[in-house]
Amino acid sequence: MESGHGDITKAREGATRFAWFRTVSGLFDNVAGLDRRQKKYLLLLMVAALVARVGVYIYCALPFEDSLISLRYARNIAQGLGFVYNANERVLGTTTPLWTLLNAAYLRLFGVGTLFLFQFLLNLALDLFCLLTLAAILCGAGFRYAVVWTSLLPVALFWPLVLNTSSGMEMSLFSALLLLSLRAFQCEKWELAFGLSGLLAICRPEGYLWAGLALLISALRAKRLPWRQGFIFLAVVLPWIVFSELYFGSFIPQSVVAKSLGTFGHIGQAVVERTPRIPRILLALVYTEPLPTLPLLNSTWLQRGLQACLLVCFGAGFVVSVRRRGAREMAFMTGLFVLFYSLAAGGAATWYGIPPSELFYPVAILGLWGIVSSAGALFWRGFNPTGPAWSTLSCILAAVLLVLLAERTLNKKVTNQYEVTTREVGLVLSRESPPDATLMLEPIGYIGFYSNRYVYDLTGLVSPSMVDLRKRYPEDWYFRAIVGYRPDYLVLRDFEVERNVCFIGSKLLFHSESDQILFHRLYAKKWVFPGLTVHGSRAPSLVVFEKVLPHS
Repeated sequence: MESGHGDITKAREGATRFAWFRTVSGLFDNVAGLDRRQKKYLLLLMVAALVARVGVYIYCALPFEDSLISLRYARNIAQGLGFVYNANERVLGTTTPLWTLLNAAYLRLFGVGTLFLFQFLLNLALDLFCLLTLAAILCGAGFRYAVVWTSLLPVALFWPLVLNTSSGMEMSLFSALLLLSLRAFQCEKWELAFGLSGLLAICRPEGYLWAGLALLISALRAKRLPWRQGFIFLAVVLPWIVFSELYFGSFIPQSVVAKSLGTFGHIGQAVVERTPRIPRILLALVYTEPLPTLPLLNSTWLQRGLQACLLVCFGAGFVVSVRRRGAREMAFMTGLFVLFYSLAAGGAATWYGIPPSELFYPVAILGLWGIVSSAGALFWRGFNPTGPAWSTLSCILAAVLLVLLAERTLNKKVTNQYEVTTREVGLVLSRESPPDATLMLEPIGYIGFYSNRYVYDLTGLVSPSMVDLRKRYPEDWYFRAIVGYRPDYLVLRDFEVERNVCFIGSKLLFHSESDQILFHRLYAKKWVFPGLTVHGSRAPSLVVFEKVLPHS
C-alpha cells in the first residue's frame, strides 16, 4: 500500500511538473487535428519559409546596424562590466532587455564566434513557430482552411519578414511572444496569456500595448476589472521595472526618450500634426515603398492603387474579424501599433514594421476573402469563394512575393556594403586608437561594437547629455556637441561633411565661417572609407576625423 501510494504521489508530481508543457501544446490541438491534406499545405508553407530564409542567409546575411547596440550591452554583461554600453555609465539605451540578456547568456557560455549563427537559427525557429501559431489562431477563429493558408503566405515569404530573420534584431522573438500570448488569450488560458504579455513588455516597450488591450477586452467581456490577469502581468514585469529604477534610474529606455516626439516639443501639437499622416505611416509600416530595380511598380498611379486596395482589404478584414476571437485582436493590435509608432515614436524604423506586417497582411487577406465572397454571392448562385479562382489568386500572390523577395535580396547588398564599411571603421579604430580614446558619431552599432571605445552618441540613445543639448539648442546642438565634448575621433558620413548638414533633424553643421575655422583647427581627416552605389541605392562614404588640439 505504501509503495502504491508513493507511486501515485510521484505521478502527481510529474503531472504538475509538465503541466505547463501540456498547457502550451494544447494551444495547437486544432492544428494537430488537421486532416492529412491540410497538414501537407501547412508543411509546404513552413518548408517555403525555411528555404527562403536559409537562402537569404547564405546569400547576403549580415546583422542590421542597430542590433549591434544591444550586442555591446550583451557583451559587457557577459564580461562582468554590468548592464552598460559605456563602462561605468548606467544608461538603458536598448529597448529590448530580454533579447539582450538572452544574447549575454550565449556570449557567456559560447563566446562571440558563433553568435550571429545562433541569432539566425533562433530567429528561424521563432519565425516557423509564428507561422504555426498564426495557423492555430486563424483556424481557432473558424476561417476556412484555404483562406488560412493564403493568409499565411506573406508571413512565410514577404521580404521584410524573411530578411529580418538574419538581421540580429529581436522582432522574431517579439512576434512569437505576441502571437503565442494572443493564442492563449483566444483559448482563455489567462495565466499563460498574461505571463507571456509580461515577457513581451520586457522584450520591447510595445508589449505594454498588447497587455493593455487584453486587459481592456477582458474587462469588457466580464464587466468587471480583471484583477487576476493584471496581477499575473505585474508578477512578470514588476521585477524588471524595480531593477531598472534602482540600476538605471528609470525603466523607460533612453532610446525611447531620444526618439519620442514629446521630448523635443509639445506632445499635443505633435499629435495634431501627425494624425492626418496615420494612413501614410500605416503603409510605411507594411512596406509599400518604391522598389529601385522594378520601375514598373514605381509609377504613382500603381503605387496609389496598390495602397488603396490594401487599405480597403484591411478595412474589410477588420469587419470580417471583429466577431471572431483571435482575429479581432490581430486587427486591433495593428491599429495600436500604427498609432504608437506615428504619434509616440515619431515614425517607423525599418524593423518596426515586422510585427504589424505579421498581423496586417493576414487580416487584409481575410478582408479580400470577405469581398470576394460577398461579390460572388451577388452575381453567381452557388459561388465557392475558396474554389479554383481562390487557388489561382494564391499562386499569383506567392509569385509576386517571390519576385519582391528576389529584388530586395539583391538590393540588400547595398546595405551590406555600408555595414561592412562601418565594421571596418570599428576594427581600424580598435587597432589604431588608444584604448582610452573617445568617439563621437551617429551610427553607433557596428563602429561602437567593433571599436570597443567610449562613444558619444549624437542621437542620444546611450548619451542622455546629447538629448539635453538637442532640447536646449535645437538649431546648433550638433556643432555644440562636437566643440563642447571634443572627442578624440569624429565619424561623419560624406553628405554630412560635403553639404555641412547634420543627418539628425537636417540641422546645419556650420552656421558661420567662424564655425568652419574652429572645426578645422580642432580636427583633421584621418581616414576615408568609400561608399558604393548599386541598383540606384547608395551607401555613403564614412570620414574619420582625428583631434589635432588637446582638449581645453
